[in-house]
Amino acid sequence: CPQCNKTFKHPSVFNIHSRRHTDERPFVCTDCGKCFKHKPSLVKHQHLHSSEKPFACSDCGQQF
Repeated sequence: CPQCNKTFKHPSVFNIHSRRHTDERPFVCTDCGKCFKHKPSLVKHQHLHSSEKPFACSDCGQQF
């Protein structure tokens, strides 16, 4: 990386890393328009728009 001198074995990893030094946010939520630098962040965010609640409290049963 020309900005921080880190090295990478794979170009794809460098491409992901290089977003740390920019404001590029290519992953856009289709529900609200919020943008993310990394796809996993978008996927995690999209659960907010879903009615799916995959986790349940073992004490009270409330789902999250």
